[in-house]
Amino acid sequence: IRKKSFLGITINDSINKHELLLTKNSSSINIDNYTLSTVQYDSLAQIITSPDNKFIISDIIVTSSEAFTELGLKVGSTFKDIKDNIRYYEIKQTDNGTTYVQDSIFKYMLNYNKKTANSSIPDTIKIKQIIINNKK
Repeated sequence: IRKKSFLGITINDSINKHELLLTKNSSSINIDNYTLSTVQYDSLAQIITSPDNKFIISDIIVTSSEAFTELGLKVGSTFKDIKDNIRYYEIKQTDNGTTYVQDSIFKYMLNYNKKTANSSIPDTIKIKQIIINNKK
């Protein structure tokens, strides 16, 4: 897992460039959703297209514990692993209450759904997704 890419798929790439690795899951008026698979692994990530252009990749959502960031974090790593490896980060909430950690590169979606302060998230809470995109 790199700053703006995963397995050679980069944010803002054309979706057509990677069609051999992608299976289309769903489509809406604004975006398409694909599953990234390889011969070795069935489902490594979800690839989301831009609402402005359905042929451009806007988000890569890593869902497999097989992939690691340069800091060694992966799906299944704990909140303690984040605290031990990332110096500066913010704790944020999605509109539906899911807690995530935002550093300068990734969003680490936690398996945690409470509005909380940093100190009250248990160290054992696990990362359920790592999101690569251009948004903060």
